[in-house]
Amino acid sequence: MDTSIGKDSQISSRLIAGLNLNNRVKLLGGAFLIGLAALLIFRPILFPPAGVPLNPWASDTLGHMLKVDYLGENLTQGIFNPRVLPDWYMGMQFMRYYPPLPYFLIAGLQFVFPTSFAAANWFIMLCALAGGLSWLLFRRWIGLLPAIAGGILFLYLPDNLRVALAEGNLPRVLAAALLPVMVYLLLRSIGESGTIWHRVGLALCFMALVLSHAMMAAIYAVCCGPIIALIWVKRTTPYRPAAQTMGFILLGILLSAWWLVPSLIGGITGLNASAMTEALAVFPLKNYFNPTLRIGNPEAVYVGLALLALSIASLWVYNEQRGYTIALTFTGCFGVLITTSGVNQIFSALPLSNLLWPLRFLGVASFLLLLALMWSLRGWRKISGLVVLAVVAVLAVDGAGSFFLIGLRPPDPDVEQVTRRLALTKGWREATLDISRLGSEPSYSFSAQGEREQLFG
Repeated sequence: MDTSIGKDSQISSRLIAGLNLNNRVKLLGGAFLIGLAALLIFRPILFPPAGVPLNPWASDTLGHMLKVDYLGENLTQGIFNPRVLPDWYMGMQFMRYYPPLPYFLIAGLQFVFPTSFAAANWFIMLCALAGGLSWLLFRRWIGLLPAIAGGILFLYLPDNLRVALAEGNLPRVLAAALLPVMVYLLLRSIGESGTIWHRVGLALCFMALVLSHAMMAAIYAVCCGPIIALIWVKRTTPYRPAAQTMGFILLGILLSAWWLVPSLIGGITGLNASAMTEALAVFPLKNYFNPTLRIGNPEAVYVGLALLALSIASLWVYNEQRGYTIALTFTGCFGVLITTSGVNQIFSALPLSNLLWPLRFLGVASFLLLLALMWSLRGWRKISGLVVLAVVAVLAVDGAGSFFLIGLRPPDPDVEQVTRRLALTKGWREATLDISRLGSEPSYSFSAQGEREQLFG
């Protein structure tokens, strides 16, 4: 018997095991780097000075926290589906329009962290971290180092930070965290190596997206269409898996119908479509190429000059899977352009466009452009490794211009004074008429702290 074959087999097995172990170590190292970056970037809201009362300063955060506090109180009493929130607009159905998943997650964090504000701040960081770590899934296509770089850059994409820390839309924060996983499952589903389990995962992901933020789930589904179509046109995917993937996306949305259908009745679908369209924000294209707009304006809408310019430039750089990068880049550019004056008029003429706010396409557009650019780095590496480092460095510096959004601020002294007076005044309701200049702070303070039901907030 020839024992050399057995020895060669043993040596090969050991080499494969060693390579797998080496890959796992590198993967854990990448996850550690992304986690460390998340802690450093969001440090101002995670570890505020002790003994100093500081609140989230975003427009809507405290409005969402009012609902979370009420849900937490009900959970401690064993009530998992509170019907009415009495402290808001003379009592409103708790789960009407507002999605359940983010509120239950933050309410769960309240049992871990000392205050509800701390729970909200950690929720923002953990969602960003989940999205950043999800970038490691793309290493099969773009390589480990670009995946790590993309994951870190994703943590502080300007539009992600604006939504989380200036707009304060906590449900959208969770939807943004699920976006990288959704795109990964989409690309696996339409690929030749895609399996039924990738499509089932995509359906479950869309169900979670709807239960996180229904409009964002619809926007993601709309963006999936041109991605699949462009990849198919480039002969990168057969027709059958592409059609099956679209079917599973629809299935995921249908799986959430138990909440979605009742929530839309009398909600956003009941608003006047033309009035809604006229009220949506539109911006000149030049705004997206002007990073100085963020100076003195924390709510400035900015995608990233470097991201836009470099992702478009990468279209001329060859890589082995160019069909994917073209589809991602074109769809990302479409998401940006529909917020501009001329293209927005065409988009607004489409059916149901009033239910898909153009401004909310910027988050998925930013991600798609960044993924396409990281994917193209394989072609850039053939030019020069220094060019790749320069590309990542420029993106990092451009995104860092939004770091000033990450912070807290002291409570408004006038609101605090009124809250104390409410606690000493007879009555059980109050009306707030502030033209929204104070954001959601009065709504939270007067109800959660002043213990008053709100007639109008």
